[in-house]
Amino acid sequence: MTRTLISLEQVAERLGCSPATLRYWRQMDEGPPSFRVGRRVVYDEQALDRWIDEQIATTGTGRRQRPEPRAKVRAREWAEGNGIGASE
Repeated sequence: MTRTLISLEQVAERLGCSPATLRYWRQMDEGPPSFRVGRRVVYDEQALDRWIDEQIATTGTGRRQRPEPRAKVRAREWAEGNGIGASE
């Protein structure tokens, strides 16, 4: 199987965002899936296409929805695990 790997700069151009935005998303564990080959960050073109399709399907408008902050998710999970929360 042959994979087409594209650079961070190519992905930024394709998405219309800056390379810095992609680096930020990578740091925050958001954005399209990427990995390292040596010191370079690369993207699998098919995985990028799937990520773009997921963004369109999820938002309906093609605009990126902000994920719920991780701290809020952890607090809610902690509360549910300790029997704290909205009563029925």
